[in-house]
Amino acid sequence: MFSSDSKVCATGALKTMTRVEIKGLVNDLGLSFHDNITMTTTHLVIADPSSNSSKARKARSQGCILLSEEDFLRHAYAWSLPSGNGVARSVHNQVGAYCEKYKEETGVDPSRIITPNGVMNKLKEHFEAEAKEKAEAKVKQEKRDKMKLPKFGGTFRMRL
Repeated sequence: MFSSDSKVCATGALKTMTRVEIKGLVNDLGLSFHDNITMTTTHLVIADPSSNSSKARKARSQGCILLSEEDFLRHAYAWSLPSGNGVARSVHNQVGAYCEKYKEETGVDPSRIITPNGVMNKLKEHFEAEAKEKAEAKVKQEKRDKMKLPKFGGTFRMRL
């Protein structure tokens, strides 16, 4: 999902949207759009998220989330729902129009947020991976703590 500090970049030829349309929509959603991948880019919209293009490789190496056009529209639709994000109702309607256009072209409705391989599964995978990383870090820290020698107050003298 997007957050208020999300920074989006787009690359390649997409099915229904141009890069200019994505840039306008991102700005209307109150997010930032980058023309190139930078250290602060959080999301890359790409025709094929499994692509091995140089931009996709760079985005992956920097920890960006790669989104297909469909997933981008899902995220945009969810972000534009009236929930205090400060997004105007007209922007939500604009996202809905892009979703309709995408549905007409592909037969897939990106405004359906919960789908078998949609946003909810990706969020679940993200949180499971995050929990696994935290558990592994905790185990490593416990091992390091066991390896530490006790500290003595004062000086330590060895007898020979």
